[in-house]
Amino acid sequence: MSYLRKEPLDETNYPPFADIKSRFGFVPNFYVAQTMRPDLIESETGLVNTILIEEGARDFEVRASAFRRIRGNALWTHSLYTSPRSEDGRLLENHFDSIGRDAIQVGHATRVRVEGNTGVRIGFPSEIVDAEHAGTPVGIDTAGNVDHTEYVRNRFEEINGKCIDLDGFHDGVVRENICINKPRCLRSS
Repeated sequence: MSYLRKEPLDETNYPPFADIKSRFGFVPNFYVAQTMRPDLIESETGLVNTILIEEGARDFEVRASAFRRIRGNALWTHSLYTSPRSEDGRLLENHFDSIGRDAIQVGHATRVRVEGNTGVRIGFPSEIVDAEHAGTPVGIDTAGNVDHTEYVRNRFEEINGKCIDLDGFHDGVVRENICINKPRCLRSS
């Protein structure tokens, strides 16, 4: 028995529910119960599509995954500078579409291979980009001490920010990456 009134939102008139139903075959009741706060539903469904690899991770791989309509970073490693670095990772052949911040961020890591990833509309929708705190969306971002890492054959289109940021990147390889911005895309955000 539910004491929450259900709003008339379902997969026919609310895109996040249509996406959930297409993936899982149904819309879980806990989403339906939250229809009075669509902003919460959108945030929660965004979390389903994001991956954070925590500090000190070893021998990790994320391959052939799709990340869509994420308001923050999509796929990223995270470590404090005083923590062990993540190592021996592979971020391969993933696709990113409509990511509010970074598609990929390699932070405080060593020996990570980022290869064959594609993305469109990084830094969109533009109204959610964190310009107030100097947040700049990036196709592939680097943060902290990142070495012996390779960024190879990645392709990004329609970036409202930077293609590849190498702040902290050293003793590694960056080659055969493609970044394309069509002037009309930036105006139509």
